[in-house]
Amino acid sequence: MSHISQHSPKARATDHAVRRYAERHLGVTVETEDDRVAVNLLRAKGVDLARIRARIADIGGVIMSTGRTSGDCIAFPEALRFRLVDGKVVTVMARIGAKPPLLATPAPAEPRKRSVLELGSAA
Repeated sequence: MSHISQHSPKARATDHAVRRYAERHLGVTVETEDDRVAVNLLRAKGVDLARIRARIADIGGVIMSTGRTSGDCIAFPEALRFRLVDGKVVTVMARIGAKPPLLATPAPAEPRKRSVLELGSAA
């Protein structure tokens, strides 16, 4: 079940939030301090800015759907913290100390011992 639907509220994504999402989730960096210039450089590198803005707007909308216009939200699968201020997502922060989620459960070192019920009856 998703908290995001076509009719959910949407937050506005600032250029700074788009830049930080590209850096912290996609790993695409640009060498400039101006966020507007950074967004143009990201576009030139072929980054899908419309998709990023839509994702940020949806996540900010989850916070807004609770009746708040400001606050933080950690979104998955990105595992990033999104900060909403007055209905705008103003930045995207990496979770400090967060480990990347495991995609699969690792195999146990030794086989698990079977219970009596799994072994069946010896009669």
